[in-house]
Parts: sequence; C-alpha cells; structure tokens
Amino acid sequence: MSSMFAGCTKLSSLDLSGFNTAKVTDMSSMFCGCGQITSLDVSSFNTTNVTNMSCMFAGCSGLTSLDVSSFNTTNVTNMWGMFGSCIRITSLDLSGFITDNVTSMNNMFEICPGLTSLDLSGFNTANVTNMSSMFLACSGLTSLDLSGFNTINVTNMNQMFSSCSGLTSLDLSSFDTDNVTDMNYMFLSCSGITSLDLSGFNTTNLKEMRGMFKYCYDLTLLDLSGFNTTNVTEMREIFEDCTDLATIYASNFFTTESVISSSNMFYKCTSLVGAISYDPNKTDAKYANYTTGYFTYKPDYMHILFDNDKKIYYQFCREEGIDQIKYFADAAGTIEAVPNENATAFSVATYKLLDATTYDNQAVFTATDFTYSRTFGGAEWTTWY
Repeated sequence: MSSMFAGCTKLSSLDLSGFNTAKVTDMSSMFCGCGQITSLDVSSFNTTNVTNMSCMFAGCSGLTSLDVSSFNTTNVTNMWGMFGSCIRITSLDLSGFITDNVTSMNNMFEICPGLTSLDLSGFNTANVTNMSSMFLACSGLTSLDLSGFNTINVTNMNQMFSSCSGLTSLDLSSFDTDNVTDMNYMFLSCSGITSLDLSGFNTTNLKEMRGMFKYCYDLTLLDLSGFNTTNVTEMREIFEDCTDLATIYASNFFTTESVISSSNMFYKCTSLVGAISYDPNKTDAKYANYTTGYFTYKPDYMHILFDNDKKIYYQFCREEGIDQIKYFADAAGTIEAVPNENATAFSVATYKLLDATTYDNQAVFTATDFTYSRTFGGAEWTTWY
C-alpha cells in the first residue's frame, strides 16, 4: 500500500472501513500529500506485519486529529517523516507504540506546529540511528520529556530541535551522544530557552556543529564543559545571534585544531564575556577558548578521559576539590584500570609491580579484590592511587 493515495491533493474524504490490511508490510507515504482530507479513520487497520510507516501521513495538513492508538508497531523499523507537516494536529496518542525495532525517526514530527504536548515516555529508541529533524519546527511544544530516550546508537541529531521556539527548557542529561557525528543546527532558533546544560554530552566522534545554537536569542548560559571537539571540522555560526548569551562554560577539551570553517562563530554575541569581552572583529574559532577568548573555564566532571602520553585514565573530581583523579596503566601501556559500561567507575584486576618512578613518582602495585571508598554528600567515590 506504499504511496497508495500519495499526491491525491483534491481528495477530501476517504472511507477505509472495508480494508483488510492483515498482510500489508509497507504503508510508507500511503496518505502523503492528502492535504484536503480533514478526517481519517484508520482505527480498523491491522498493522501487525507492517515494517515501513515512513511519511505515512506526511503533508496531511488538513487533519486536526488522528487516532493511531490501535496501531501495532511491533515490526516497524522505519518511522521517518511519519507525521511530517501535519500542521493542524494538536495532539497524538502514541502510548501504544512499540518502537523496539525502529531505526529511523528522522523528521517524524517535523513541522507539526499545532502540537502542544507529546508523550513519548513509552518509546524504546535503543536501535534508532537517525533523529535528525525529529522535532523540527514543533513551535507549539512548551515542554518535552525525553528522559527515557536511549540514544546510544544515534549518529545524526542534525536540526533535532530546530525552531522549537515554544520550549523554555530542555533536559537532555540522559542523552548518550557517544556515536553522534552531526549536530548541525541542533538547537537553531530555540529562541525561548534561557539556559542549556550539555555538560554530559560526549562529543568525541562529533564532526559537524554548524549553527548549533544559532538564533537562540534568550539563551544566557551554556554549559559545554563536557565537549571534546578534537574531531570537529565545521564550526560556522555556532553561536551566531545569541545576543543575550553571557557565559559559555568549556574545558580544555574544547579545541579547534581540526576546524576548517568557523566564520561568524560568535557573530552578534554582544553580551558574551569570557577572558575577553565581545569584539565584533573577533568572531571565529580563534576565540573559542578560555585564555584569550570568550569561554569561561570549567573542568569536565562528567567523563572518564585518557591521557595517551602517560597511558592514564583520569576523571575530574568536583567533590574533593582537586583537579583530577588518575588511574594508571602498566609500563608497557596495557590499561589495567577499565571504566565500566556506564563509565561511572573502574574495575582493576591486578597491577604489576613496577618502578615507582615510572609515572610521576606514583607507585604501581599489585592489587586483587581491593576496594577503597568514601562518601561525599551522599555520593560514593572509589579512588585508586
């Protein structure tokens, strides 16, 4: 049934009550572009075997409501653009959606400015790789709870929240961005957000972040202290026209060594103050630092880091008020201290006895089943020396 009614722009009504869809596997673009239809009853659809729902209702701009609560989406792998440009729909009940097998959610709710709320708490996004433009131009949304999203396999977040001008806050602390390579225009024109804490983002594999915060007019504070931009090549217009932005926190891992393009990076950031105050003649990546530029220094407390020269894993420790805690490898460079799956702790099997002067006069020793822990403000820390 792929594209069955696609482009039927003059169709104003459609009776589907007699359809038997039990064997249908592809419903992609089924009603795409049916802009004159004001109501559509798909409650009798059997979607058990459907694998593709991409663009199924895309461009159904006349619909004010749509009941898909009876859909069985167990086998669906593609939801790309499913509700794109359904500009008049004000709510969607997706509580019954099973998304375990979905890999594509890009453009899923693109240009749905009528949506005022969206409950995605039941979504399993563990297999999703593409979330680009997922909420693009959902300007009617005032809040969005994505705390249940598993983004470990996502590689593309391009324009994910672009033009969500109704949002005043956004909590992405649960996002795992280890594999994301593209964050271009991710928050473009999120003009209602005043502060954004992205300190938990792992951007080690990130390559592009053009216009990432462009036109975020009300943004005053931005925490990028967890950002590692070693592999980023594209930084044009990142903070352009963030006229109220006063503080950008960053660590020494926000580097510009691989950057090829950075024009207008700080263009019109007139309120920004770091090591220097804003100068309209200084708007490129040369000033993306906390010593001679616009950033304010803040250590990366969130991530376990690796010093390749000394073969050391280390992590900054906020509670102890010291610069960092280091975890050593042996002299051959074999890493004996390994972070766990969530990168919140280390497990160490043995340390071979080596020359105590090998690493900064710190003795490396053999240890088996040894744990040393302390509690600071309710948080338990384990430290090896």
